[in-house]
Amino acid sequence: MREGDTLTLKGRIERYIARRIQAGQLLPGEKLQMAVIARDLDVSTTPVREVLQAMTARGVLTEKPNKGYFVPEVDQDELARIYDVIAILDQACMERAIDILDEEDLHRMEELIAKMDVAIKFKDYREYSEFQFAFHYTYINKCGNDVLIRTLDDLLMSPIPILMEADPEKEQARLAALSRANDEHRKILAAIRVKDTQELAKLISAHWREDVVDTRKSPLFL
Repeated sequence: MREGDTLTLKGRIERYIARRIQAGQLLPGEKLQMAVIARDLDVSTTPVREVLQAMTARGVLTEKPNKGYFVPEVDQDELARIYDVIAILDQACMERAIDILDEEDLHRMEELIAKMDVAIKFKDYREYSEFQFAFHYTYINKCGNDVLIRTLDDLLMSPIPILMEADPEKEQARLAALSRANDEHRKILAAIRVKDTQELAKLISAHWREDVVDTRKSPLFL
Protein backbone atom coordinates (compact mmCIF):
# COMPACT_ATOMS: atom_id res chain seq x y z
CA MET A 1 0.00 0.00 0.00
CA ARG A 2 1.25 3.52 -0.79
CA GLU A 3 2.71 5.35 2.17
CA GLY A 4 0.37 8.09 3.27
CA ASP A 5 -2.73 6.32 1.98
CA THR A 6 -5.57 6.35 4.48
CA LEU A 7 -7.43 3.10 4.96
CA THR A 8 -11.18 3.07 5.40
CA LEU A 9 -12.55 1.24 8.43
CA LYS A 10 -13.30 -1.82 6.30
CA GLY A 11 -9.89 -1.56 4.66
CA ARG A 12 -8.26 -1.54 8.08
CA ILE A 13 -10.23 -4.62 9.13
CA GLU A 14 -9.35 -6.46 5.92
CA ARG A 15 -5.66 -5.63 6.22
CA TYR A 16 -5.67 -6.82 9.84
CA ILE A 17 -7.17 -10.18 8.78
CA ALA A 18 -4.82 -10.49 5.80
CA ARG A 19 -1.76 -9.72 7.91
CA ARG A 20 -2.70 -12.33 10.52
CA ILE A 21 -3.05 -14.95 7.81
CA GLN A 22 0.22 -13.86 6.20
CA ALA A 23 2.02 -14.02 9.55
CA GLY A 24 0.74 -17.52 10.31
CA GLN A 25 -1.37 -16.32 13.23
CA LEU A 26 -4.45 -17.60 11.45
CA LEU A 27 -3.85 -20.96 9.85
CA PRO A 28 -5.66 -22.82 7.02
CA GLY A 29 -8.87 -24.31 8.39
CA GLU A 30 -8.97 -21.96 11.38
CA LYS A 31 -12.19 -20.10 12.25
CA LEU A 32 -12.14 -16.30 12.31
CA GLN A 33 -13.61 -14.96 15.53
CA MET A 34 -15.63 -11.81 14.83
CA ALA A 35 -15.71 -10.74 18.46
CA VAL A 36 -11.93 -11.04 18.80
CA ILE A 37 -11.29 -9.04 15.61
CA ALA A 38 -13.75 -6.36 16.74
CA ARG A 39 -12.10 -6.18 20.16
CA ASP A 40 -8.57 -5.98 18.76
CA LEU A 41 -9.52 -3.15 16.41
CA ASP A 42 -11.93 -1.44 18.81
CA VAL A 43 -14.84 -1.60 16.37
CA SER A 44 -18.29 -3.17 16.39
CA THR A 45 -18.90 -6.60 14.94
CA THR A 46 -21.09 -5.17 12.14
CA PRO A 47 -18.25 -3.91 9.88
CA VAL A 48 -16.23 -7.03 10.72
CA ARG A 49 -19.09 -9.23 9.53
CA GLU A 50 -19.42 -7.16 6.35
CA VAL A 51 -15.70 -7.51 5.62
CA LEU A 52 -15.80 -11.27 6.22
CA GLN A 53 -18.77 -11.54 3.86
CA ALA A 54 -16.97 -9.49 1.19
CA MET A 55 -13.78 -11.54 1.51
CA THR A 56 -15.82 -14.73 1.25
CA ALA A 57 -17.56 -13.45 -1.88
CA ARG A 58 -14.11 -12.88 -3.44
CA GLY A 59 -13.09 -16.43 -2.53
CA VAL A 60 -10.34 -15.50 -0.08
CA LEU A 61 -12.26 -16.90 2.91
CA THR A 62 -14.75 -19.71 3.19
CA GLU A 63 -18.06 -19.84 5.03
CA LYS A 64 -19.59 -22.89 6.65
CA PRO A 65 -23.33 -22.65 7.35
CA ASN A 66 -24.07 -22.12 11.03
CA LYS A 67 -20.36 -22.33 11.84
CA GLY A 68 -18.83 -19.11 10.60
CA TYR A 69 -15.92 -17.95 8.44
CA PHE A 70 -12.69 -19.88 7.99
CA VAL A 71 -9.24 -19.51 6.48
CA PRO A 72 -9.26 -21.69 3.34
CA GLU A 73 -6.88 -24.56 2.84
CA VAL A 74 -3.83 -23.67 0.79
CA ASP A 75 -3.69 -24.65 -2.87
CA GLN A 76 0.08 -24.95 -3.23
CA ASP A 77 0.06 -24.79 -7.03
CA GLU A 78 -2.05 -21.64 -6.96
CA LEU A 79 0.27 -20.18 -4.33
CA ALA A 80 3.27 -20.86 -6.58
CA ARG A 81 1.55 -19.11 -9.48
CA ILE A 82 0.77 -16.09 -7.33
CA TYR A 83 4.38 -15.74 -6.20
CA ASP A 84 5.57 -16.15 -9.77
CA VAL A 85 3.50 -13.11 -10.77
CA ILE A 86 4.67 -11.19 -7.70
CA ALA A 87 8.29 -11.82 -8.74
CA ILE A 88 7.65 -10.41 -12.22
CA LEU A 89 5.87 -7.31 -10.91
CA ASP A 90 8.41 -6.72 -8.15
CA GLN A 91 11.24 -6.79 -10.69
CA ALA A 92 9.33 -4.33 -12.87
CA CYS A 93 8.96 -1.97 -9.91
CA MET A 94 12.65 -2.19 -9.12
CA GLU A 95 13.65 -1.47 -12.73
CA ARG A 96 11.61 1.73 -12.65
CA ALA A 97 12.61 2.82 -9.14
CA ILE A 98 16.34 2.14 -8.99
CA ASP A 99 17.37 5.55 -10.37
CA ILE A 100 14.87 7.35 -8.14
CA LEU A 101 15.75 5.80 -4.78
CA ASP A 102 17.75 8.23 -2.66
CA GLU A 103 19.97 7.85 0.37
CA GLU A 104 17.03 8.33 2.71
CA ASP A 105 15.26 5.38 1.08
CA LEU A 106 18.36 3.19 1.34
CA HIS A 107 18.84 4.17 4.97
CA ARG A 108 15.22 3.24 5.69
CA MET A 109 15.69 -0.16 4.04
CA GLU A 110 18.81 -0.71 6.13
CA GLU A 111 16.88 0.13 9.30
CA LEU A 112 14.10 -2.27 8.30
CA ILE A 113 16.62 -5.07 7.84
CA ALA A 114 17.88 -4.39 11.37
CA LYS A 115 14.31 -4.44 12.68
CA MET A 116 13.70 -7.77 10.97
CA ASP A 117 16.79 -9.15 12.72
CA VAL A 118 15.27 -8.10 16.06
CA ALA A 119 11.88 -9.58 15.13
CA ILE A 120 13.57 -12.88 14.28
CA LYS A 121 15.48 -12.84 17.57
CA PHE A 122 12.27 -12.40 19.56
CA LYS A 123 10.22 -14.70 17.29
CA ASP A 124 7.83 -11.88 16.50
CA TYR A 125 6.50 -13.12 13.16
CA ARG A 126 3.82 -10.46 12.82
CA GLU A 127 6.40 -7.68 13.20
CA TYR A 128 8.69 -9.43 10.75
CA SER A 129 5.87 -9.57 8.22
CA GLU A 130 5.19 -5.84 8.60
CA PHE A 131 8.86 -4.91 8.29
CA GLN A 132 9.48 -7.05 5.22
CA PHE A 133 6.48 -5.50 3.46
CA ALA A 134 7.79 -2.05 4.34
CA PHE A 135 11.21 -3.02 2.90
CA HIS A 136 9.74 -4.00 -0.48
CA TYR A 137 7.30 -1.11 -0.58
CA THR A 138 10.14 1.38 -0.18
CA TYR A 139 10.99 0.84 -3.84
CA ILE A 140 7.58 -0.33 -5.04
CA ASN A 141 6.13 3.07 -4.08
CA LYS A 142 8.88 4.82 -6.06
CA CYS A 143 8.28 3.04 -9.38
CA GLY A 144 6.03 5.79 -10.70
CA ASN A 145 3.42 3.49 -12.24
CA ASP A 146 0.13 3.55 -10.35
CA VAL A 147 -1.35 0.62 -12.28
CA LEU A 148 1.69 -1.52 -11.51
CA ILE A 149 1.56 -0.56 -7.84
CA ARG A 150 -2.16 -1.32 -7.55
CA THR A 151 -1.78 -4.67 -9.27
CA LEU A 152 1.09 -5.72 -7.01
CA ASP A 153 -0.77 -4.25 -4.04
CA ASP A 154 -3.74 -6.54 -4.68
CA LEU A 155 -1.45 -9.57 -4.58
CA LEU A 156 0.76 -8.57 -1.66
CA MET A 157 -2.14 -7.39 0.47
CA SER A 158 -4.25 -10.48 -0.17
CA PRO A 159 -4.55 -13.01 2.67
CA ILE A 160 -2.07 -15.52 1.26
CA PRO A 161 0.05 -17.41 3.78
CA ILE A 162 3.59 -16.11 4.07
CA LEU A 163 4.70 -17.38 7.44
CA MET A 164 3.07 -20.77 7.71
CA GLU A 165 2.86 -23.54 10.23
CA ALA A 166 2.67 -22.76 13.94
CA ASP A 167 4.11 -26.16 14.85
CA PRO A 168 6.64 -25.54 17.68
CA GLU A 169 8.75 -28.44 16.44
CA LYS A 170 9.43 -26.45 13.26
CA GLU A 171 10.36 -23.24 15.08
CA GLN A 172 14.10 -23.48 14.50
CA ALA A 173 13.68 -24.26 10.81
CA ARG A 174 11.37 -21.27 10.51
CA LEU A 175 13.81 -18.92 12.24
CA ALA A 176 16.70 -20.18 10.09
CA ALA A 177 14.66 -19.58 6.94
CA LEU A 178 13.77 -16.06 8.07
CA SER A 179 17.44 -15.32 8.73
CA ARG A 180 18.34 -16.52 5.22
CA ALA A 181 15.58 -14.38 3.74
CA ASN A 182 16.79 -11.31 5.60
CA ASP A 183 20.30 -11.96 4.31
CA GLU A 184 18.71 -11.78 0.86
CA HIS A 185 17.29 -8.38 1.79
CA ARG A 186 20.86 -7.29 2.55
CA LYS A 187 22.04 -8.52 -0.85
CA ILE A 188 19.17 -6.72 -2.59
CA LEU A 189 20.09 -3.50 -0.79
CA ALA A 190 23.77 -3.91 -1.68
CA ALA A 191 22.87 -4.39 -5.35
CA ILE A 192 20.66 -1.29 -5.26
CA ARG A 193 23.53 0.79 -3.91
CA VAL A 194 25.74 -0.07 -6.90
CA LYS A 195 22.79 -0.09 -9.33
CA ASP A 196 23.52 -3.63 -10.47
CA THR A 197 20.28 -4.28 -12.32
CA GLN A 198 21.25 -7.75 -13.56
CA GLU A 199 22.11 -8.93 -10.05
CA LEU A 200 18.90 -7.38 -8.71
CA ALA A 201 16.82 -9.27 -11.26
CA LYS A 202 18.42 -12.54 -10.15
CA LEU A 203 18.05 -11.74 -6.45
CA ILE A 204 14.41 -10.68 -6.63
CA SER A 205 13.49 -13.66 -8.81
CA ALA A 206 15.15 -16.06 -6.37
CA HIS A 207 13.65 -14.25 -3.38
CA TRP A 208 10.09 -14.84 -4.60
CA ARG A 209 10.20 -17.75 -7.04
CA GLU A 210 12.78 -20.12 -5.60
CA ASP A 211 12.78 -19.39 -1.88
CA VAL A 212 9.09 -18.68 -1.54
CA VAL A 213 7.82 -21.36 -3.87
CA ASP A 214 10.32 -24.00 -2.75
CA THR A 215 9.26 -23.45 0.86
CA ARG A 216 5.94 -25.05 0.00
CA LYS A 217 7.69 -28.01 1.61
CA SER A 218 9.01 -25.91 4.50
CA PRO A 219 7.57 -24.02 7.49
CA LEU A 220 7.29 -20.63 5.85
CA PHE A 221 8.26 -18.14 3.28
CA LEU A 222 10.08 -14.90 3.63
